[in-house]
Amino acid sequence: MTNNSIIELEGLYKKFGSHFAVKDLSFEVGKGDLFGFLGPNGAGKSTTLYILLGLVFPTKGRALIFGHPPSNLEHARSRLGAMIETPSFYPQLTAEKNLEQSARLLGPEAMQTISHVLEKTGLSHAARIKVQKFSTGMKQRLGIARALLGSPELLILDEPTNGLDPEGTVITWKLLEEFTGKQGGTVLVSSHLLPEIEEHCNRVCVIRDGESVACGEVAHLLQFHNRPIEISCEDEESANRLRGLALKESWIEEPRQKGSDSRRLRLVCPGRSPAQIHQFLVENHIRLEQFTPLRNTLRDFFLSLTKKDNLFKDDAQ
Repeated sequence: MTNNSIIELEGLYKKFGSHFAVKDLSFEVGKGDLFGFLGPNGAGKSTTLYILLGLVFPTKGRALIFGHPPSNLEHARSRLGAMIETPSFYPQLTAEKNLEQSARLLGPEAMQTISHVLEKTGLSHAARIKVQKFSTGMKQRLGIARALLGSPELLILDEPTNGLDPEGTVITWKLLEEFTGKQGGTVLVSSHLLPEIEEHCNRVCVIRDGESVACGEVAHLLQFHNRPIEISCEDEESANRLRGLALKESWIEEPRQKGSDSRRLRLVCPGRSPAQIHQFLVENHIRLEQFTPLRNTLRDFFLSLTKKDNLFKDDAQ
């Protein structure tokens, strides 16, 4: 574990009966990261979060938070805030009273932060309203407020913007960016909303079937791998030669024609950078008029990893 690591997973396994929910999962979350944890339904995200919070014990491997295993987190409880799945509250109590119930478990300092966290999550106006009258989005924001009690150094959040309206979504991501920026905190966030993760997170880990298939800086992953390429061949012969190469080379997806011109093609080569693709075309005498790498999105990248067998691992940590 590096001096900068807040969370470290190394060779983590979790088996339920004959099924491995998590298999040989390894990644680190560094101090100051706004870290996105991604995967399709059933990929093992929730199980991993439960392990980190000491709610589920791993079958094998190591999980550390602040350098200690989750089974020994009593000394770090005040440094950690979490919201997993749909937050639950006492419906007959107000938002303020619900937070007081949670703050009592954390100590006097947490009690003093109630007004502050309500303000940060945009709920000051609803402090004395019973939670039974809250919308789904307001309950979600109250869950985030509860995670912020006591000024933690680390937040572990599962789908934090689920059910939020656009205003609530903006408030939440601004809060998380300030938490990791100005306050020097760290956030591990699991979400299905890939455009939000791409916009706000600096690093991500993508898992499939319990295993990591990509982990690293968002900018790096999107810049160098799986970028679609639009090309225009000089002649029909080059275009046909490229189609023939795609049939022979498993890493080249079948080129798709763009428009009515059969010489204009869209090319996707998982695991290859634009420079590698260009070199391959030149070496195989594909004459080009145009070679344009398109901007990749996190959604494109995610789908390429979770829906195809031709996967790669990027260990940029």
